Amino acid sequence: MIDHVYLKIKIMNKVSNVISIWDNGEVWPCGAPIALEVSGRGAKRISTQTWVYRDQRHCLSMHDRGYRSFYVLPDHTGFVAIDGSPGKHAHILNGDGSIRFILTPSFNVRRLSLEQLAKIKKLQREGLLFKDGEDSTLFHYVSNNTEKLEIFGDDGFGDCYYTYDWNTGALISARALPYRT
Repeated sequence: MIDHVYLKIKIMNKVSNVISIWDNGEVWPCGAPIALEVSGRGAKRISTQTWVYRDQRHCLSMHDRGYRSFYVLPDHTGFVAIDGSPGKHAHILNGDGSIRFILTPSFNVRRLSLEQLAKIKKLQREGLLFKDGEDSTLFHYVSNNTEKLEIFGDDGFGDCYYTYDWNTGALISARALPYRT
């Protein structure tokens, strides 16, 4: 009996039945790869997300919160919502939609020295390098990895992956990809 109660509590603390409502009124499961089909019928973006958490239906307006993308956390205890496309912040939400914490992409994960940073700034001023450093640190999308929260983004100099603990918000690692020009 105790195991049954524990299992029910564990299931209740997970989000389920996550539905995306598009601006043209179409309803699809969250994360369904349907963007092209929907955009062909006049939809531009997701307007609302709904889900069940602790036996209650919850609803979140993407526009009101300023979110452009929305992903279920790998353990189904909440969500990751990015505030732009690309965005400056990833909001980690609890199962009820409240904010657990907000992540900001790290600048200079490549650990460039001050001298190297100065050279890059000089190249930028001369128009020979188009990246604009700290202002272009962004999150693009959340990886489908089920073991960790991995967010693809930009550290101001090029593409990278940020890996976070979705329970604490701690940055576990940042892996820089080769430079772009």
